[in-house]
Amino acid sequence: MLGNNPVRVILMSLLLMSQNSYAQECDVEVLFKGFKKEVQYHLSKGNGVVTWDYETEEAYYLLMSACSVESLVKYVEDSIPFIRSKIFSGIAQKHAEDSLLTAIYSKHQSDTAEYSESQGVVISYTVAEQMRSVIKWRSEGKLAQRNFKQKLEEIRSRPRVIIPGAYRYTVPKDSLLVMKDSLTCSVGRYRIISFRLEVGNQIIYSNNCFTKEVRRALKRAKPGEKLFIEEIKAVVMEDNRILMLVPISLKII
Repeated sequence: MLGNNPVRVILMSLLLMSQNSYAQECDVEVLFKGFKKEVQYHLSKGNGVVTWDYETEEAYYLLMSACSVESLVKYVEDSIPFIRSKIFSGIAQKHAEDSLLTAIYSKHQSDTAEYSESQGVVISYTVAEQMRSVIKWRSEGKLAQRNFKQKLEEIRSRPRVIIPGAYRYTVPKDSLLVMKDSLTCSVGRYRIISFRLEVGNQIIYSNNCFTKEVRRALKRAKPGEKLFIEEIKAVVMEDNRILMLVPISLKII
């Protein structure tokens, strides 16, 4: 019991605050590592282009929506040019003080490291060029403040097929063998009703039921073979509209 001892109350309050601060710092680090992992995945492909696909967008906007400007500033010093630039752009859209942005840019005005990114079209910048542009746009009132949480919700509202164990374009064979009886969608109001599966030399059409034929084909699949799930039809439950979902191509490992 703390009782009425003011010293003990203050000490306990300070302890709780420090524990909470440490937990928040750990959370920031976990989210940053998640974003960096996605960036490193793209860079490992050899062409040096970071593509803003679903996984990369989700990791970035999760980091930006959950973390404060103060907790993000240190990542502007990351070893990867793309990350330095995107963290800077992000904090600029999170109401960071002009003085902070200017101070960061003053350290990076000679940062000529180049990076490339793609949202359909590949564009390249140096870190210094991008930081300079962000400061210019902001001074001219052309840099919109970003609602990162809203953007994250928008990204997550896009319907996708869930394949347990799949990461990027690979899936362990063991994960395929323990899948449930049907495909499920990432958004609850969408129900998958049919798909076309191709693996090895087999093509199977299914009404979203993992029949014995489907399971046999998955069991026979060999590491290195491609699994295609295409022509994925889903019904929107509230109005019975039929939509086609994005097809899946996975390498079995």
